[in-house]
Amino acid sequence: MAATARYTDAVRVATDRGAKQPQPPTLPELVVSEEMVNNVAASFRVKINNVLLIAHDITIGKDFRIFFKVVICLWLLSVIGSVFSFFTLAYIGTLLMITIPALYRKYGGYVDKCCGVINRQLSRHYRIVDENVFNRLPRNIPKEKES
Repeated sequence: MAATARYTDAVRVATDRGAKQPQPPTLPELVVSEEMVNNVAASFRVKINNVLLIAHDITIGKDFRIFFKVVICLWLLSVIGSVFSFFTLAYIGTLLMITIPALYRKYGGYVDKCCGVINRQLSRHYRIVDENVFNRLPRNIPKEKES
């Protein structure tokens, strides 16, 4: 009987405390208008059409420089994919995303200085390659006339 009395006292105290606490405010109803959805869809449609137009130009070889760069990037991606599996790349990417910010917070000044030097060297090398290789490539492939 004493255990039952303690239990009912504990329940009564808990309900009394619950009655003293203020009720949380009600959340307003969130509504997305049809006009907003149509505007977002229209802007996405324009962006997707621009991407498809650029992809079409690259595919047919309209701008040979971009076509050549895309081929090189896809080739590098295939080489990396043949060396590592997807899960290995995902694991390495996760580790890098965790450790690089912490290392940058600790050694940020030194990293900025080294990255500046590397950026200047790569820019110089790219300028040389651009002058010697990319500028010699034709911008547009001439189309053959059908007779």
